[in-house]
Amino acid sequence: MIEPDELPDVDLDAPLDLTGDDTVDRWRGVAAEDVDEPSAGLAGLLRSRSRKLLGSLLRPHVRQLLLAAVLIA
Repeated sequence: MIEPDELPDVDLDAPLDLTGDDTVDRWRGVAAEDVDEPSAGLAGLLRSRSRKLLGSLLRPHVRQLLLAAVLIA
């Protein structure tokens, strides 16, 4: 166990390494996010996956979102 005063220094400029295992990170999609300039196909894939995730997260709250939009407008 690491004591609080023995925490290692963290390099904020280092790439994200969640597990230390490249295979697992690729499976989780972390490897695709580390690319500085993704190709057009990869960018489209990431964009569509992000939209699908956002839709699935917002779907249970559609009424509240519409009410908020009406109150704001």
